[in-house]
Amino acid sequence: MKLSICPTPIGNLRDITLRVLDTLKVADVIAAEDSRHTRKLLTHFEIKTPLMRYDDHHSEAGLDQVLERLRAGQHVALVSDAGMPVVSDPGVLLIKRCLEEGIAVEVLPGASAFVNAWVLSGFPGESFTFYGFLPRKQSELRSKLAQIKSRREPFIIYEAPHRILKTLTEIEAILGNRPAVLARELTKMYEEVLRMELSDLIQELTDNPRKGEMVLIVDGAPEEAITGSIEDELKALLALGMTKNDAIKAVASSRKIPKREVYQAAIDL
Repeated sequence: MKLSICPTPIGNLRDITLRVLDTLKVADVIAAEDSRHTRKLLTHFEIKTPLMRYDDHHSEAGLDQVLERLRAGQHVALVSDAGMPVVSDPGVLLIKRCLEEGIAVEVLPGASAFVNAWVLSGFPGESFTFYGFLPRKQSELRSKLAQIKSRREPFIIYEAPHRILKTLTEIEAILGNRPAVLARELTKMYEEVLRMELSDLIQELTDNPRKGEMVLIVDGAPEEAITGSIEDELKALLALGMTKNDAIKAVASSRKIPKREVYQAAIDL
């Protein structure tokens, strides 16, 4: 009875580890985010282990089915479509339940896109914050970016090609023009890393749209990032269309002050 977390290649199939291959071969079943996608990987390496669908982002039915197999003493290997499960992919609920029930869990090392992108970025390597995918709803996205605005360390996100321009535009509007790195198609034939200011990156992707899953790294706030008053910051966020309550919460979070102080400033406006 064991759950093995198995990272799969993010592009180049040769990046899979020997240990992951051995585990996929000996497991009783492979729980996959998309069985059709994983079937191509298994076929390439001539692995015959049965597949079952598991994606805790959409349904709890698959969770119960996997747990039933584990409780019956089976060895389950968990994979996502690419990279490390749980990192912006399914798996966290399953691991949590296994730990609660005393089911053994092992994590095998392997590929993760944001790690490759971070190393390629050239930014200082002491610290960063990884946010996965930012909220899609505009009001929630703006609120999140306002909270990020004053953080000194670079941050990393994943983004889909059809949303990248919108996300970049929102980031520049709220955080200002900063150095950024966009990495796409990592480990694949057409791997590309663009290192430029946000405004230049927006122009580049407007003139020459790119395809493929993307990792974006944006530099942290400069020392002079917050020099204006609370009122000025509130006005800027309200001008972007944020509600008063969301703007108050965002300013309080970015400045690390009680919301009542920002609320009073909002009244004064």
